[in-house]
Amino acid sequence: PAHCWLSPQVPMWGREVTIVLASPVDVVAGESFEVVLDPAPTIAVSASSGPRPLSTPVTPFEPSGIIGYNGRYLAVSDDVSSPSLFAIDRAGAVDRQVVPITGVAEVDDLESIATDGTRVWVLASQSFSKRGKRKPARTALLELAADGAGFRVVAERHPAADIERVLGLTSPARDLDIEGMTFHDGALFLGV
Repeated sequence: PAHCWLSPQVPMWGREVTIVLASPVDVVAGESFEVVLDPAPTIAVSASSGPRPLSTPVTPFEPSGIIGYNGRYLAVSDDVSSPSLFAIDRAGAVDRQVVPITGVAEVDDLESIATDGTRVWVLASQSFSKRGKRKPARTALLELAADGAGFRVVAERHPAADIERVLGLTSPARDLDIEGMTFHDGALFLGV
C-alpha cells in the first residue's frame, strides 16, 4: 500500500526478496539477469529469512502505527506520552533518538499515523483510560509538518464527539476506540 512506500513519490510494488544460488556465479556489477521459476518452486525457509523483528533500544515501545516516510519508516507507540515519533530503518532498527513533535505538551495512547507524502497525521485512540478518564491528550488528532530533525503541530483537533455523533453513539461513548488511520484521495480514513 502507498502508506508503506519509503518515498511517496516513488511507487513500490511487491516485496524485496533475496535469491540464494546453489552454486557461485561470476557476475559484473550492474549486470542484469532474467529469473525464471519452475512451475512449482521449492522454497527453503531458514531461521534468517522471513520477517525480521524490530531492534529497539527504546522502552517502553509498542508500535501501534507505522508509515513509510522519506526513505525510512516512522512509528507511533501507544505506551509513550511524550510527543514523539520513532524512526526505523529498512533493516528494522529503531533509532535511539526519538523524533520530536513540537507544539503540543502531551499525547496519550497514539494508535495511528498517516501521510499524504508531505504532511503527517497522528491520532490518539479517542477512548477512555482504564481509570475512566478521557483527557484531551487521548482525543488528539495532530497534523504535523516536517521541522528540522522533527515535526511541529500545524493543526490540532479533538474529534471524539464528532465521531460519536456520526456513528450514532451516545456521547461520551465508552466503547469508541480508533485503532487505525490512512490517507487516501484527499481524506483521512479511520479504523473504528
